[in-house]
Amino acid sequence: MKYIKFVLLIFTLVFSVSLFGCSGEQKINKTVEELKTEIRTVFDAYSASDHGNFKMIAVNGDKTSTVDMIYNYDDDKSGILSLKTLLTSDQGTMSCYVIEQDAYINRYDQSKTIVKVNSKEGEIIANDYSFDAFTKYINVMLGDSFFNSLEITSFKDNVLTANLSIGRYDISGEEESDILTEVFEGIVCKTSVTLEVVYNETGVASVKVVLVGEETASIEVQFIEVSEENIDIEYPDFSDYK
Repeated sequence: MKYIKFVLLIFTLVFSVSLFGCSGEQKINKTVEELKTEIRTVFDAYSASDHGNFKMIAVNGDKTSTVDMIYNYDDDKSGILSLKTLLTSDQGTMSCYVIEQDAYINRYDQSKTIVKVNSKEGEIIANDYSFDAFTKYINVMLGDSFFNSLEITSFKDNVLTANLSIGRYDISGEEESDILTEVFEGIVCKTSVTLEVVYNETGVASVKVVLVGEETASIEVQFIEVSEENIDIEYPDFSDYK
């Protein structure tokens, strides 16, 4: 358990560190309140689902980290049916697959290990290292205070852009938390903060926040698939894992 928990903890911490037809202009017929509802709806869908596929991209200056995750949990996240988590950063690539209570871990140094995951450990991982855990910073960022200070500026090629009025950004009306305070301090020191939302035929396909200051940082969530049934995972060859 200590190995898989260590690996997944690294995945989570990467994003807290990294935080800081015809084309053309489309008519903006969406309010900020409607935008907020759309974004919260897709976050809530992935949070509630036992089967999901998403990607996160975090950029901080010249460093980029990505997480690709597919999860299939038992009902109510009581355990793991199958899981894929792939992390790419400037250190290299690390992966973790869970299949039938076996975790196959390939670390940055390419050492490959098989770790047993019992039902209790599977439940802990499903709850503590979930979509919610990986997206907690951007989820907290996109709270009421953020949208109260937001102005939609363009909608082109199915990409909506909105700018945050940093001078109006005020979190005093929200429930206090260490994450919210960290998010606030990370925003008010920037010169500009932009929200980019990409749409496809089903709705919101990705959400990205770009923060420009001494360095440019961004955090993006790509919503690939959410389902009521198991999502297929393509596995590598595990024959050299020990």
